Amino acid sequence: MKILIINQYANNKGDRAILFFIVRELVRNGILARDICVSTNDRKPWMDSPVKEYANIRFIKWGWNGESKSPVRFLTRVSSGLKKRYYLHFCIPIVRLVVTHSWKLPFSFLFCSRDFKKALRESDLTISTGGHHLTTILTGGDLSEQMYDMALVLSMGKPLVLWAQSIGPLLFTKEKNMQLACHILEKSKLIYLRDNQSKSVMPEELTHDAKVIRTYDSVFGLNDVTPTYIPPSRRNDRIGISIYAAGKRTEVELNKYIQCFAYFIKQIVMDDHAIHFFPMELKESVSDDRPLIYEIISALDCETREKCLVVEADLETKPHLEEISKCRLFIGHKTHSVVFALTVGTPILAISYHPKTLEFIQQYHLEHFGIDDKILDATLLTSIVREMLSRIDDIGKMEYDKSAEYGAKVRSDFQGMLNTFKGNSVVRKDI
Repeated sequence: MKILIINQYANNKGDRAILFFIVRELVRNGILARDICVSTNDRKPWMDSPVKEYANIRFIKWGWNGESKSPVRFLTRVSSGLKKRYYLHFCIPIVRLVVTHSWKLPFSFLFCSRDFKKALRESDLTISTGGHHLTTILTGGDLSEQMYDMALVLSMGKPLVLWAQSIGPLLFTKEKNMQLACHILEKSKLIYLRDNQSKSVMPEELTHDAKVIRTYDSVFGLNDVTPTYIPPSRRNDRIGISIYAAGKRTEVELNKYIQCFAYFIKQIVMDDHAIHFFPMELKESVSDDRPLIYEIISALDCETREKCLVVEADLETKPHLEEISKCRLFIGHKTHSVVFALTVGTPILAISYHPKTLEFIQQYHLEHFGIDDKILDATLLTSIVREMLSRIDDIGKMEYDKSAEYGAKVRSDFQGMLNTFKGNSVVRKDI
């Protein structure tokens, strides 16, 4: 059975953790390494990855080929701009028409990279990696590369599974693109949702369809990565922080964000805690969050700065989870930093830029420890953290036990999904 995994973003550590889970589970369930192919926006960051070494899988370009790189930055921008126009004005209208009318895409080589076309043609099943791909949250109302690739799969008559998704918001500037998103949902063979919020943006007739299955985030399935649990009160006295740098902010909003964290950190350091910043994007990527982290640190006085450390290494999934499991408490603004902490039983204060984050902590009955980033305030952060520290072991143990339950379900759901397409039962193998 040949598997094509699409929508894989290379530079975000949450997305990389999802791929780690999927590859691990494919191999555990008897899929051969040579039969796994991953479509990614950038192949270079995977060259030294344990995922590649672990399963010897192939990495290819996205169907919407965004790899336009030149030693001259200006030429890269020009090339990327021309490709974007080509896809927006020629490819998308035709692929949208084909999917809407259930036609077969003619001259497919005009619409995607050669490697993508070959891998798709050879595949028995295509899996969208999961996370947050069917949305307009970062596209300004346009169609994203991820949605285009989902449409490509359907236009070539291949089975598509949307695995552990958050769906929406779907606020398209063109009604035709909204219709395409609905067709992707209608024509996918199986849809696994990682949150209930997603149902509210789906076509109503689909919300009761047997092919729509409730699961949890893929990373919860990695709860067995750190089998030895240490109560938070017995860990080193450090508090982890992951910030959110991807959102668009005005200069005033950015300064407010920096000052909020700077004031909060000063209060926490005065309580004798150390601060460890965990970047959630790869170093020197377009969305690298380190520059903003250093702006926050620069806003601190010298004495407070000495208690702050930035985890500079681009940690892969397993060591990243292990490091978070050593924190006494965690403040997470990036969604998967929240998921990472929940997975390993590190008490988490979740800052939400999307309802999915608050729903994740509600799944753990910890909604009191989640705040919307629209009301982000240093005094509020400090107050909640001090309350959490007063019952830190109870919170951590509750998280760890829930992760064992959710992790088992995610792995079981993934196995069930594979068995649906294999047509027979598979004996799991430990690795």
